[in-house]
Amino acid sequence: MSNVDPIAVEALQRPTPRARIAVVGASRQTWKYGYIITADLLGRGYEVCPVNPREAEVAGVRCVPSVGDCGFVDIVNVVVPPEVSLELARTLDPACCRVLWFQPGSFDAEVEAVARARFAHVVAGPCIMVVARWSATSPPSEGAR
Repeated sequence: MSNVDPIAVEALQRPTPRARIAVVGASRQTWKYGYIITADLLGRGYEVCPVNPREAEVAGVRCVPSVGDCGFVDIVNVVVPPEVSLELARTLDPACCRVLWFQPGSFDAEVEAVARARFAHVVAGPCIMVVARWSATSPPSEGAR
């Protein structure tokens, strides 16, 4: 997983406290990745803060309208269309998270450029579920290579 920021891998591998992850675009619709990712991360024991202003609850967890309502998180995982991601990349306070992580389909070149200009740690492309599964079976030092 050499294409994933080592800070992101470290957060996913940390046994305690488990990583706090905001999922922007969380959804109650079980066929959407906003639900699938939220449920998967919860099932892996991560503390998940679902973010969607139109939902009250996702996967049994209270949903909040904005990332700022989550408090500090290790990872902000983005599962929304690129035009929504662009606004998030432009307005999200970099102090609210360690890593800004865009799922496949949630970003384009402009989104990635804006995010990398504003945030120290950005992941664009690899699926967080795949990396979380990999990081659970890899030694902690391997993620930093």
